[in-house]
Amino acid sequence: MAVLWQTDELATSQVEYGLTDAYGTETTEDTTLTIQHGEEITGLTTNTTYHFRVKSKDSSNNPTTSSDYTFSTQVTATTTIIRRVIDPDAPIISNIQVKEIKQDSAKISWTTSEDANTLVAYGQTSQYGLLAGDISAATSNHNVALTNLTQGTTYHYKIYAYDSSGNKGYSDEKTFKTLKEGEVAPPTEEEVPAEEEVTPTEEEEQRSILERIKTASRGFFARIWETLPLNPNLLGISETIFVGSVSEMASRVITPPVIIAGFPRVEELEPTRVKVVWVTDKESNSILTLASDVDYDPTKDQPYPIIMGNPDEEVLNHEVQIIGLEAQTLYHYEVRSRSKYGEWAKSGDRIFTTLSMTAEIFDIKFMEIAEESVKLTWKTTIPTRSNFEITDLSTGEKAAQEDPSYLKDHEFVITSLTASTNYTVQIFADDEIGNRSSSPVLPFTTTLSLEPPEISQVRIITSIIPGKVEKIQAIISWKTDKPATSKIYYEEGITTHKDLVLTTPLDKELVKDHTVITTAFKPGKAYRLRIESTDASGNASYSKDYTILTPRPRESILDLIIKNFEEIFGFLRQMKF
Repeated sequence: MAVLWQTDELATSQVEYGLTDAYGTETTEDTTLTIQHGEEITGLTTNTTYHFRVKSKDSSNNPTTSSDYTFSTQVTATTTIIRRVIDPDAPIISNIQVKEIKQDSAKISWTTSEDANTLVAYGQTSQYGLLAGDISAATSNHNVALTNLTQGTTYHYKIYAYDSSGNKGYSDEKTFKTLKEGEVAPPTEEEVPAEEEVTPTEEEEQRSILERIKTASRGFFARIWETLPLNPNLLGISETIFVGSVSEMASRVITPPVIIAGFPRVEELEPTRVKVVWVTDKESNSILTLASDVDYDPTKDQPYPIIMGNPDEEVLNHEVQIIGLEAQTLYHYEVRSRSKYGEWAKSGDRIFTTLSMTAEIFDIKFMEIAEESVKLTWKTTIPTRSNFEITDLSTGEKAAQEDPSYLKDHEFVITSLTASTNYTVQIFADDEIGNRSSSPVLPFTTTLSLEPPEISQVRIITSIIPGKVEKIQAIISWKTDKPATSKIYYEEGITTHKDLVLTTPLDKELVKDHTVITTAFKPGKAYRLRIESTDASGNASYSKDYTILTPRPRESILDLIIKNFEEIFGFLRQMKF
């Protein structure tokens, strides 16, 4: 089973297939970049329906996937032999005309020597940037309308034509200019047709062959290589001479890779190392040449004394790691890529400066400021641990906190702060060999929540204080989730009304761990009490009511004797004689 499809730009070929739309099987990806795609699926079961979809990726590795399709195999297996006619000729484009030029539109027409699709690349510079036409067309007479143009502007354009074998033809770059307001259209631009057919000279024929080879598809070349071993004229030629001749021819006709715009790019820049990446439009090797600013000499044939990389790999995405650099130093570099045959692609001279060995602190952000904490993020140019000096501007008190982890991307929460208070913080970065750098002093103010404190973990302990007059000591403790005051409301007896009229003195210190000690309670009595805590904003919180029974005083031996006598004499007084 053969699956064929087209894309609107050069891309790879792959098919996923299976008994359901979950697929589960795929063909080996064909990394050949083409707009005409074909994949063969083998090993299928007869009389079975299969689901499939096609996938392609362009030279920048951007993927696209078709929707789901189905096909059914036959009841009995058959063998289909597909014979292809070798077509080495790219379509020849002629009779180019620009018609109906207006302020915001124009029409371009042309003819091709064979059926081909219809594509025009156009734009306000030779980089074009826009594409119009029909990628699926198959005709020799072509018309494309360009719309949404800018008036009074010169446009560059180039025509492309792909035939059914994938051979590419293209025109020279041409231009036209849209009309200004009120301007009359110029005469139609038309190519002058050939007056008579002229027999080409041998030199012209060689150039024609080279152009034909340049525009031929990769599939055409593959078919040539398949037939070469069958040519009896090659039997007497040594392998060395044959390979040398092919290499020499390839270097003349194969264009060098193109380094994609936006590359090369420096990544992971550090004091002593850096990574350089770039992307090419065809598989090629990865070479980087390097020189410090002192050693760089552009007047020499080789301005860069250091060469590194991988000369044997063939990739689209290139990466070279450079190590052993000097810190805080300017370097010149150039990346180079070459496919198996052809010339070198070179980026031209580029520069980078390595980072300082002393850490630089940057990109400091206050991510979250709360009542008692603040969350900071920041970055350092090399891994460091961090120390913090926090100053309370209302008291002048300083505190220190530390993050011992060696990191480049940092995050830390400073705690134990006071609500609604002005602070400053300074970050100190220590690298692994003890070098220290510091950030600017950064001010911030903690927030103040409108929510009252939350009271929890209440404990009440009572005991008798010995003495002539025995007293009760009550220790009442609790916690709040934010700093707050401490106060107890209470009343003797088991009461039910809402207000408790008696209180302990207000402790105005704002704390989270509270303790109130009072001796106002009497022995052997029941009391109802309630806790109050108020934060710095005046938001008050109250606990539920608690009921306690204070302990009774213990009786002494003398108390027991007196009580015994009272009971005896009380009994005698009740007797009659």
